[in-house]
Amino acid sequence: MTKGTRRRVVSGALLLAAGCANLQPEDAAPAQALQVDPATVANYPGAKALADGIDRSGERALRDGDRLVLGVEVVLGEDVQRHLLEVIVHRQELGRDMGRVSFTASVAGEPLAVPSRHSRRLDLEFVLRAPDGTEKQRSRLHGVPEFVVDESFLPAIQLSREEHPATFSVALLRLVQVAQMLGEDAILQSLLHQAASVPLDLSLLWRRELMLLPYFEQGRETDVVMGAYELPFDLFLNDSLLVRLVATVTDPHGAAGAVGGIVGLRAQDARHPERHLKVQVLGAARGPWSDWQHDGVLAAYGYVDEGVGLAFSPDGRSVAMPGAGDDVALRDLTAVDPSVATMLLCEGRAQDLAYLDDNTLLVATKHHLQVFDVTKLDEPRLLASHEVPDSRLCALEVVAGDTVFVGGHGFEIARWRFASDRSLAPQREQVQAVQKEQWHGNSTAADGTVTPFTGWFTRNHETGWLLGVAADCVVARSDDAETQWRQGKDGAWQRHELERVDEPMSRLHRLPDVSPTLQCERVSKGARMVRSPVSGAHAWGPGPVSLTGNSHTRILSWGVPFASFCHGFSADGRYYAYVAPGYRLFVDVERFLAAEK
Repeated sequence: MTKGTRRRVVSGALLLAAGCANLQPEDAAPAQALQVDPATVANYPGAKALADGIDRSGERALRDGDRLVLGVEVVLGEDVQRHLLEVIVHRQELGRDMGRVSFTASVAGEPLAVPSRHSRRLDLEFVLRAPDGTEKQRSRLHGVPEFVVDESFLPAIQLSREEHPATFSVALLRLVQVAQMLGEDAILQSLLHQAASVPLDLSLLWRRELMLLPYFEQGRETDVVMGAYELPFDLFLNDSLLVRLVATVTDPHGAAGAVGGIVGLRAQDARHPERHLKVQVLGAARGPWSDWQHDGVLAAYGYVDEGVGLAFSPDGRSVAMPGAGDDVALRDLTAVDPSVATMLLCEGRAQDLAYLDDNTLLVATKHHLQVFDVTKLDEPRLLASHEVPDSRLCALEVVAGDTVFVGGHGFEIARWRFASDRSLAPQREQVQAVQKEQWHGNSTAADGTVTPFTGWFTRNHETGWLLGVAADCVVARSDDAETQWRQGKDGAWQRHELERVDEPMSRLHRLPDVSPTLQCERVSKGARMVRSPVSGAHAWGPGPVSLTGNSHTRILSWGVPFASFCHGFSADGRYYAYVAPGYRLFVDVERFLAAEK
């Protein structure tokens, strides 16, 4: 973030005393970074009994019962006070999430909003203890949105010079929520009072605003912890600088997600730097069960602009799903715990996924079609990256083991034929170009060029899907019509309008007037129901996502009214996956359905 984009994040009112002249950052000494020291644990003999070491096992997401132990040292001149602060995560039951919610706040007097997203509720319990572990005070914050605490600060630091508005909006809004937590929780507020020279005369208390000012552009790598950054903040009471902070942040994983990946923190009084507070992670313990361990479900939440794609390998060995940021999560379905994923780093956010064969995965990003060798699931290799500069790729459909139809953001459809050597550039043939007239109108460039636009073939809009393909036939669908392109003996592609439809997407299982050779390999894209290939299990969406077996139905999640989503079963019917903007589900069908009998 450049100087012009530094913004104060304003919380709700905080009960603190007033009465000091305004102080600005240029008038105060900078905060010193905390030197994270493993030997510090010796000052807190009770820490080991609460969490012995740092447990980062299992999935990245928070579990119910995750426990984080922090050593807190308050230095008041020559007086040094030490506390243990225990943070315990209490997650709400799966299927009882917050649904799709919006977050707004005021930043420097201007409204700040993050597009609506899914977020699960959790409670954060704080236990303040003496260094020997003796409990002194206990408090609990209810209904904290999970994204406030478990998302990383690193993207905002790494993209600070690129002015990525979505990334900063999320980071800033998280800080609003954190500031509110400081003002609402008794234990956090008491520790803040100790770090800042604010009088606690109850007769003088009245409402004040607490503000956080992050300096993402000043974040720098540190060798204290692998992959960690030092990130400075300023804390204001109204317009006056109150506390200067430097946090040591890393990518949150497991219990460390309860504090956004902060492994160390130094906060010093802006007027009296010798008065400061040090916080360091001493231990982290995983909860007794994750959703996967409990009943075979992995649920993940993310940004609303993540790609929507899903691909099970033909041999049933693996599944590919978009992960966080620009990652693709590749899961080994033969593993004891397939919830643990190998991450494929792509050159842009994945828009769609497809297996060309058992060992070749295609990833469509905005302007590239990337080819990965996934013979070794734990060591995927990028074979080639084919640039498509004139189109925004959005949809892939595979025919046989060497041909894939690629759909663009408009009506562009091309057929790509791959050689046996997947690293070689495939042959490309245009099936259908952008037409001159479409529903959604035209865009006019500066040179007067008129380009029609539409939402077809994008997973993030309601207007259309690439449904089925064969070697010489393509079927697509809009909200109210289906269109077929068929290749004649002369090699030319002919367009045919099929009957208009007003029925739900489940109707796609019986496409009208389509050659029997047409293979709708992934009609689950946008479909409201999919069935297991080997059992009576089936799943419904959007809205409440539910999974039905032979005897009963279980709700996977509430409130997911996405028009754009895809879901399906593995070849053996054991696993079910659901992917929508900002929402991911991966389910062991048998375990999940058996858990509630």
